[in-house]
Amino acid sequence: MTETVLRGLTAASGLALGRAVVLRDVEPGRSAPAGPEAQAAALEALGRVAEELAAAGAELRAAGRVAEAEIFEANILMAEDPALESDVRALAAEKPAAVALLEATERHATAIASLPDALLAARAADVRTLGRRAARLVAGEPAKRSAGGRFVLLARDLGPADVLDLDLDSGDVCGIALAEGAATSHAAIMARALGVPMAVGLGEDLLALLTKLALAEAPAVPVA
Repeated sequence: MTETVLRGLTAASGLALGRAVVLRDVEPGRSAPAGPEAQAAALEALGRVAEELAAAGAELRAAGRVAEAEIFEANILMAEDPALESDVRALAAEKPAAVALLEATERHATAIASLPDALLAARAADVRTLGRRAARLVAGEPAKRSAGGRFVLLARDLGPADVLDLDLDSGDVCGIALAEGAATSHAAIMARALGVPMAVGLGEDLLALLTKLALAEAPAVPVA
């Protein structure tokens, strides 16, 4: 068996060993309809994302996790940004809903990433993951992730809500490995708060691995 060593940064300390579960990038159906139907679907998905963030934030605040709740509240503002909604509506007039969501959030993320403040620029990842989350809703993909046993989640990047979606109460998820991301990201803050080991910035090597792994045949992957 060939061993692959991936090098990145520790965002949340710890050691994890489990089956690899891949959270794949959304594959939008480019042949799906555009126009009013796509506009309605895209905006509904964006609204559902805001509702999910609000519910998660309320639960965290009720549990006394004020700092974590504020992260979700900041993400709600991003999801409800009128400029983002306007871009989604305009793009969905000519493109499928999932495509419109991904392209609109990428535009806004690129603008945020260009800001001179490094901490503010890091929030671009949150906008991108909002788009991916909404696109998954359009595609009918489940939010909760489980593999019927202990697993390490492999993904391009995650938002804070994606971390909560890992059904942490079950104890199944034991680590997270991201191709992108940063130790200062909101997802990393959530992982540290919840005690889930996370490695970020694993780069092109992990992206290549993501394209090869199948959920049913994935090997165990340690995250340190």
